[in-house]
Amino acid sequence: MNEEFVSTKIGDIGLHLCSTPKFKTNLIMLCLAQELNPCHVTKHALLPMVLKRGTKKFPTNLLLNHHLDELYGADLFNYVVKMGNAQLLILGVEICNEQYLPETGSSLCNAGAKLLSELLTQPALEEGYFKKTYVSGEKKILAQRIKSLLDDKGQYAKQRTIEELCANDPYALFSIGRAADLPLIDEVNLYKYYHDILRNCPLDLYFIGNLPPNKAAKELEPLLQNLASYSLRQRRSFATTDLKQPAEQVNYVNESQKLQQAKLNLGCTTSIAYADPNYPALMVYNGLLGSFPHSKLFQNVREKASLAYYASSSLESHKGLLLIHTGIDPKQYDEALKIIQEQLQLLKAGSFTKEELDQTKQCLINRVQEQQDDTKDLALFHYAQLLSGSQRTKSLLLQELASVTPADITRIAERVQINTVYFLS
Repeated sequence: MNEEFVSTKIGDIGLHLCSTPKFKTNLIMLCLAQELNPCHVTKHALLPMVLKRGTKKFPTNLLLNHHLDELYGADLFNYVVKMGNAQLLILGVEICNEQYLPETGSSLCNAGAKLLSELLTQPALEEGYFKKTYVSGEKKILAQRIKSLLDDKGQYAKQRTIEELCANDPYALFSIGRAADLPLIDEVNLYKYYHDILRNCPLDLYFIGNLPPNKAAKELEPLLQNLASYSLRQRRSFATTDLKQPAEQVNYVNESQKLQQAKLNLGCTTSIAYADPNYPALMVYNGLLGSFPHSKLFQNVREKASLAYYASSSLESHKGLLLIHTGIDPKQYDEALKIIQEQLQLLKAGSFTKEELDQTKQCLINRVQEQQDDTKDLALFHYAQLLSGSQRTKSLLLQELASVTPADITRIAERVQINTVYFLS
């Protein structure tokens, strides 16, 4: 089953409706995009945490959770993600479709829209600003989340690789902000920031559920009307895709910490971003290189040479980056790096079988199809297309993946250039 969106504009707000009988819940999700910038990256990460603490009508977690229980256990969620040059504040509610319940007497979807409207436009306040206790409490939680990055050496190495690879680029910023910023944030300046972005930043509203588009739009009216009243002029726009260019020479970075397993990561440029017609072929290339147990990094670096505890690769699709991640014995740095580089050369030479290519394509097709089983993934897939300017639907992506040829892989391989070699030992 292929889920498609009907998109329109309500004033300056993007509205995206997906009518499908596939799910027993209705998803209502807001995406508020801010340009990645050190001046506000931490505020943007902290804000949804504070908003989720309560509303004017339900000013405490206890009252808010009681109301969610009354809505048949509706799920209220918030997080931030990074897509290219955009830092996305996501706030949403997933609520049961009442056709699967006894007669409720009112629309649960409408109730979910009202709650989301209150969270975003009528937050719990104290003396005209956010509650001081809420802000200080969420700052401590966010500080702990940032600190936990240092404890997960694999994640730390990935972030440091991106920082070196994207030096002097906003993409180097960690999506959940910087601990050093937190002491400078208080209930007053965070509230002022909230008002600025609510009025000026790009805002998109998603609905996924078993309602016709026209009925879904009517159920969302309380939320749409409230949001429309905030914007007095055209919302700011910015380019989200900004390709990292190949470097003239490789940047080698060595860092030392107390740890048993060393991390050897490579950051590569591809000059291929999300909307590029070559992107599906890059996905298959990355799959052959390091996304699956049959991939070259896993088989040749980890299994055959026994040089790595793990070995994989991933794409940073809006920046045209490919990252290689390995955990190794620190004494085997030279040999591990040599074999990793050999895998890149093998793909350039077309040294892979038809069976490997077919298996990789099928694994990727399965992964894309699995995204259709999660409402949030479905919405984010569409939003990624929107940000990048791509017109690639899921059905088109599946066709493009299936049609990738060996010649496509060798052509993509020529564009993959090592930029950064990061070693944490």
